[in-house]
Amino acid sequence: MTDLENDAALARELDHALRARRFVGDRLLDQHVAAGLEERARDGFVPAGRHRHRHRVDPADLSLSRLASDFNRPNGLCFSLDESLLYINDTPESQIRVYDVKADGSLANGRLFATARGDGPGGPDGMKIDSEGNVYCCAAGGLHVFGADGRLLGRLGTPMQATNFTFGDADLRGVYLTGITTLYRVRARVAGLPLF
Repeated sequence: MTDLENDAALARELDHALRARRFVGDRLLDQHVAAGLEERARDGFVPAGRHRHRHRVDPADLSLSRLASDFNRPNGLCFSLDESLLYINDTPESQIRVYDVKADGSLANGRLFATARGDGPGGPDGMKIDSEGNVYCCAAGGLHVFGADGRLLGRLGTPMQATNFTFGDADLRGVYLTGITTLYRVRARVAGLPLF
């Protein structure tokens, strides 16, 4: 398939998912109604060995545009507090990248935000920010916490690979973290943000 055919196939799948009120792969909906979808090498949908991409769905006409195409395998994503930055991790590269979000929803000025490496299996996966703008990302060794400047503030070690997490409890200071076969809960010093 050509990139254009891949984009058309993705647009058809996304259109069907939106109409059915379900979503495919990782997703993120914000005030721009941006949807980030991880293209997976399955059923010939993405030819093996090709770069994977991030796309945006325009809320006005549901048209699909490619935002970034220089990833090995994009995975988790989240916006900064003011939604002026979009963080996207590249799991096999153990990287979190950050992009400026332009007024029209397109991305500019892509750059390395942080490297998320640690002991144990896994790479950057589930990612969110807290109420102070710190970036939390599941990666090798547990849950990594980075300041808004990309500096590693700390890491919550887990006995097995951490895959995703969410903030919870009435004060949003509960961190619910999934491992391959286990659910963990810990209290954070800083409150998270509600998902919706």
